[in-house]
Amino acid sequence: MIDLLAFMTIILWPVILLFWIPLHLFTGFFRSLGKFTYLMPLITWLPLAFLLYQNRDFLLQYKVDLPLTVNMAGAVLLLSGTLIHLWTAKLLGIWGLVGLPEVYTRQEGRLVSGGAFSVVRHPTYLAHTVMFTGIFMITGVVTVGVITVIDLLVVLLLIIPMEDKELTDRFGEGYRLYRSRVPAILPSFRRLLGSGSIIPGRIEIFALDHTTPLPELLEELQRETHDKMENPQMLTGRVAGRLLQMLVRISGAKRVVEIGTFTGFSALMMADGLPDDGELITCEISPELAEFARRYFDRSPHRDKIRLRVGPAINALRGMPNRCADFVFIDADKTSYINYYEEGMRILKSGGLITVDNVLWSGRVLNPRDEDSRAIAEFNRRVMEDSRAEKVMLTVRDGLYLIRKKEQTDA
Repeated sequence: MIDLLAFMTIILWPVILLFWIPLHLFTGFFRSLGKFTYLMPLITWLPLAFLLYQNRDFLLQYKVDLPLTVNMAGAVLLLSGTLIHLWTAKLLGIWGLVGLPEVYTRQEGRLVSGGAFSVVRHPTYLAHTVMFTGIFMITGVVTVGVITVIDLLVVLLLIIPMEDKELTDRFGEGYRLYRSRVPAILPSFRRLLGSGSIIPGRIEIFALDHTTPLPELLEELQRETHDKMENPQMLTGRVAGRLLQMLVRISGAKRVVEIGTFTGFSALMMADGLPDDGELITCEISPELAEFARRYFDRSPHRDKIRLRVGPAINALRGMPNRCADFVFIDADKTSYINYYEEGMRILKSGGLITVDNVLWSGRVLNPRDEDSRAIAEFNRRVMEDSRAEKVMLTVRDGLYLIRKKEQTDA
């Protein structure tokens, strides 16, 4: 019975590789075959299965003698992996589980982010790893152990990157947001304990789906940011970006100052909210990021409104006259937030708005232990005590502080 369990694992495992790898490498070809795609791995697997069967004695020959406690732990893992598979099947439906949306263009599928998918993006592959590990611990068959390691490496290095690209193409910003929040296959203990994003991923995606879509230029900017930047989560995103754009538009601002350009997304959103004779000054300390953003500014219909300053933002701010701006957006180095705020209040006209990002800092402001967390907590305290301003803190994205300079305030 033990040998049968090990051999069934050995003989069935190649189906994963023979189906998913060609499907993602040659998606167009397989979609042209439609449901006949499922015959392709069967045709290639049958002779391989016969070869494995012929050599079954050799494949089962080498074993590790494992204690009973390890065997029992393996049984628990095998059961756990099976339950994860069943859970995933219930969430995706049978057609989603067997990859019909990838095979058949008329079956588009949907982005599932709840249940097992709220812990890892690819719970099916996690289930494989857990099951194979369990079977090795039960049987001690070395070939099964080797398969477990190879399967994990192939999934991590080949299949998941291909699936992530295909899902990003299909679901766009929704999947990019989901991908930035949820690990691929190895669960995050911080996530399991409930730390990380302050807003549940499913709620974020729901809010995204109910926010005006982006123009193609900004979609392209988002894609390139996620593909090329080390910290793509720093990009403001559609929901916060549309909020900034709306605040600029409804406030009637004509001059906006942004501290922290990054790749230019928020600057382009706010520039769209300005009138034709409006001006946006955006400050970025990194020449590389400034050049990245400039490429998109030059292609935007709002390019004539944007002035890009490269260098320390505090120097640019100190060179600006009092009460020259209607709107200030702060999203840069956290330890300098107080300095940016004070200069922002000085250059802001009475009745103008300052908007500050990351003021909740993934909840770490509640128990600040590192330098950035302490700096943001202190900034929040200073703003709250500032009698020159009316303020409201929003739980949008990572926390947005809206601060209105009171009328007739000298600063």
